[in-house]
Amino acid sequence: MNKRSTNITKGAKKATVRVTKKITSSTVKKKSVLSKKRTTTLTHRIIHYVLPLGNGWVVKNSAANNFTFITDSKKEAVSMARSIAQVKHSELVVHRKNGSIEVKESYAQ
Repeated sequence: MNKRSTNITKGAKKATVRVTKKITSSTVKKKSVLSKKRTTTLTHRIIHYVLPLGNGWVVKNSAANNFTFITDSKKEAVSMARSIAQVKHSELVVHRKNGSIEVKESYAQ
């Protein structure tokens, strides 16, 4: 049943009556399943990577499909990624030009 509202007029007073969907046990079960999924996604750690890309450097979030920043210098990319990791309480992984890991830092609480 969809939500709908009906106006009822009694003299000078006006009242609104709302008909809402009846909550059943299956609705409650669906909500509890959704809340469990949310808690498992919140425990997933976000990692910010500093990676080489051609002649430049990129900052990438582990949960994102696109790069967060693209810079010319590694120093600039590391400083941006570090500040993001500190604000988001996440982890930072800096790679060398050959792809090996240079630095791992965690700002998680």
